[in-house]
Amino acid sequence: MIGSPPADREDKPKYPLRSLVRREGWLWWASGAVLSRLPGNMVPITLILAFAQGRGALVAGCFTFGTVTAAVWRAKALDRTGARRGLGKEALLSATAQAILVLVVVLPLPTAGLTVIAALAGAAGSAVSAGYRAALPQIVPAPLLPAAYTADAVIIEVSFVVSPVLAAGVITLFSPAVVFLLGVVFALTAAVAARRLPAGRKSATAAGRVGRLSPALPVFVVAAGSGTVLGLLQAGVPAKLLQIGWAAAAAGLLFSVMSATSGIVGAVITARGGLHGHSRRTATVLFALATIAVVLLAVGPDFPTLLLAMALFGAPLAPLNALAGLVIVRRVPEAAHTQAFAVLSMCTVTGSSIGLAAAGVLVPAGYAGPSLAAAALCAVITTTVAVAHVRHHRHRPHLRRPA
Repeated sequence: MIGSPPADREDKPKYPLRSLVRREGWLWWASGAVLSRLPGNMVPITLILAFAQGRGALVAGCFTFGTVTAAVWRAKALDRTGARRGLGKEALLSATAQAILVLVVVLPLPTAGLTVIAALAGAAGSAVSAGYRAALPQIVPAPLLPAAYTADAVIIEVSFVVSPVLAAGVITLFSPAVVFLLGVVFALTAAVAARRLPAGRKSATAAGRVGRLSPALPVFVVAAGSGTVLGLLQAGVPAKLLQIGWAAAAAGLLFSVMSATSGIVGAVITARGGLHGHSRRTATVLFALATIAVVLLAVGPDFPTLLLAMALFGAPLAPLNALAGLVIVRRVPEAAHTQAFAVLSMCTVTGSSIGLAAAGVLVPAGYAGPSLAAAALCAVITTTVAVAHVRHHRHRPHLRRPA
């Protein structure tokens, strides 16, 4: 996300996407990455729709809280066991959690019991996404890593968009319990896919000291800032739509455009081999583009302008996500890769929660101005931090720390 080391200057393959597909273990990795992320992304909306009068939102919040707080701990355990065994175990834990959630929506449980079970279910399998991201260097060679991490960013975007739509459709046709049963099937299939991954390299011990993650600290800071911007937008955009005479529900279309643009741009960059050579400069341009988009959202007078702004905001997301992965795998010791990716996700979710909480104070009576202004300010600060880090490391040689 913030610059890139000299390894980016390696010659990229002529047909990177074809090279990825033909790589041993890639298709199993991609299948597992998709299937393992779908269940967790389907849970919040399913719990919200399963329980009425705010109870579902509380239970869904506890699930997310459990996921965020346990991810680093689970990631440390995954770093010790290695990708194939660890990811298979995480997938089985996720399947167990989904099976327990079937009982949650079927049995008449008190709210206190629901929240505890939801938090534990969120903790189970919470490191699976970070584990798949950390496993990529064990599956693809260095010249293909930029394309691989961009493809992973596209998978994340697609899962983010498809999961709630799939869950809502299944609930409409059947019931919330069927969504969780589908999650069990997805998780078990992901466990099978994980068992087909290459054995990879094992770390004798997981890196337990936080200091080993310090080379990626700027990435974590930027992730938290980006999450805060997104949280502010999630509340500010619906209020902005009301101001210009549109229904607040149209925000769903705008955020869908954002995710679609991110996925399309990421797919194109993947086909071109990822961001090579000038990714420091590219990161600066991408952050600037996102900042301009947020400012345009704040001052835009009509719906077409907001549509354009959300498309512009979405365009850099997948490439920046991919650059964050590259910085982590090249600056953090291998024994702590999964932990680093878990911290990255934790920072993003925490930032988003802070943004939503701040928006609750800044969006009075449907007026979006303060929330969008805060989002623009946060985007400027985040971009400044990113650019400062890029300039600081521009002339420094990259030193790969031993695992």
